[in-house]
Amino acid sequence: MACSEANGQGVLLARGTLTESSAGLYADLSGLNNNLENGAPANLLAGLASGFTRGFGNTFLALPDRGPNAVSYDSLVDDTVSYIPRFHSITMELEPNAGMGLPFTLTPKLESTTLLYSASPLVYGSGDLLGVGPGAPQQNISSRNYFSGRSDNFDADQNSGDAKDARLDSAGIRLSNDGRSVFISDEYGRMFTNSCGQAGSESGRSDFPKTCSSPT
Repeated sequence: MACSEANGQGVLLARGTLTESSAGLYADLSGLNNNLENGAPANLLAGLASGFTRGFGNTFLALPDRGPNAVSYDSLVDDTVSYIPRFHSITMELEPNAGMGLPFTLTPKLESTTLLYSASPLVYGSGDLLGVGPGAPQQNISSRNYFSGRSDNFDADQNSGDAKDARLDSAGIRLSNDGRSVFISDEYGRMFTNSCGQAGSESGRSDFPKTCSSPT
């Protein structure tokens, strides 16, 4: 039996950009209004390529990296900041292009931003001798302990996979079949199940809450 060779080539159908939301240019929908240790806004909309997955219909979930650290400000904490890990819900409208250029037009829109926290206490760095203040996000309350991109937010007496470490470097994201849980992997070796208590609506879109608990 002879087998023919199959060659598949990708075809670029459309391009889209997402640089703003209803909150403004380069602003996500977290509602945060403080600045981070390096001066960047805590609601910065950027770095969406850490993880990406389809939700329902034309809704996708995008996972930013651990926060803005491209500009050096303190090498003792690897230039990381108290950026609260989050995921974004984005709708993408794909329409035929009647004009010149690519076959389709793509219009992304940021629908929601969900911050990740633990209901149980987490381990944060003190910042002592590191040139920065404490690593706990200022938004913390007793029942809501937010994860953080700060690299010193860990227990030095435990291994890097300790569930109580507040540092989180998000790496991958998937949505459960019923739409009620979001699974997020961490570059330190952990896996989180975020129980958002959310299901897809009849229209095929998902509206996610502003915050999401990650059991530790």
